[in-house]
Amino acid sequence: MKTVGHVAVDIGNSTAGLAVKINGRLVTHSVALGMAEWTTECRNWTRRSLNCEKFCWWISSVRSTAAAELSRCLSNSTDDETYQITHTDVPMEITVDSPDRLGIDRLLAAFAAKQTVQPPFAVADIGSAITVDWVDQTGQ
Repeated sequence: MKTVGHVAVDIGNSTAGLAVKINGRLVTHSVALGMAEWTTECRNWTRRSLNCEKFCWWISSVRSTAAAELSRCLSNSTDDETYQITHTDVPMEITVDSPDRLGIDRLLAAFAAKQTVQPPFAVADIGSAITVDWVDQTGQ
């Protein structure tokens, strides 16, 4: 049976953030999307960081073309599996008019906060833009 490593990837407007767990410790790395061969750098950093035979890549992205580019790079060179995370994967009721247009980074930040903080609360997400989202007392 192959040893499988799990990689979380958050592709924003300017960088791809990667996270892996090594010996119970979260290790992160950032790759600039403007860098030549950024997808190869994501793959190579992960392989250097984890001693696994296969990887499952969990990709969240506000840039679908960049996510598709990374998925193509991984599928062309390995038997790794890639999963694109969407709003339907997050076990949280979303009460906005167009949930598919809500940035997955914002939704995942709200979900993560809900795991540690009792609602209601606000979540500030700071990337290329600063957004603030409200999670009400019912967790929506």
